[in-house]
Amino acid sequence: MERIGSGFVADAALPTLLRYQRDLSAALVTLRRGRPVQLADLLKLLFTKAAEQPDSADPVAENRAVILVLAAYVNGHPIRDPADTKATRLPYAHPVLLRQRQDLGQHFMTSAALVTQGGDTFSGMIGWYKEMSDANGGSGFSFADMSANRAGIRLAQRATASPDSARQVQQRIAAGLTEDDFMPVIDGLPEGMDQQAFAANFGNQNNVVYQKMIQLIDERINAARLFRPTP
Repeated sequence: MERIGSGFVADAALPTLLRYQRDLSAALVTLRRGRPVQLADLLKLLFTKAAEQPDSADPVAENRAVILVLAAYVNGHPIRDPADTKATRLPYAHPVLLRQRQDLGQHFMTSAALVTQGGDTFSGMIGWYKEMSDANGGSGFSFADMSANRAGIRLAQRATASPDSARQVQQRIAAGLTEDDFMPVIDGLPEGMDQQAFAANFGNQNNVVYQKMIQLIDERINAARLFRPTP
């Protein structure tokens, strides 16, 4: 996120990223500084802007830019234009909430951004190792975090798989978006487990109990409106 926020992205992509960041900044400038905002609202704002682009625009590239801009913003690293010598004002920082938690928005958008940079397998690995690190002296292993990770991966997969899939995501989000449309509920998902507690209850990621928990999360994600198959 620091690399993206510093403008170290492909030269061809930077103008599109900065355009979406200006849209984001314009929407947030009237809010009281530090006031929380909802990730669902920011996703709707920028994906609607993507849907309004001319037919000549590449919807996959537009969606990728939206994801990267939001991932950088929720992690506190708005994108700086390396060529900007006028020190253009960047968007004010606002806590971005998902299920009323800032960490879930960060997990969701970071995993989505990693898919656009390195693929869903890479993103999934990062999410797993992050949670294991938390279990070993951090905030504890959290299946709620894993839920946000996997939902973010799914969004990026759908939003960048093909031009048709990219446009479909734009249209579905532009038609209206709530948290339930893209983020599963986290009720009943264990959190805050240290390494000993995780090992006692779930063993490792190949354990059948762990796999059942992941299956439950994926079933909830599959039921979300944004990820249902087109009729």
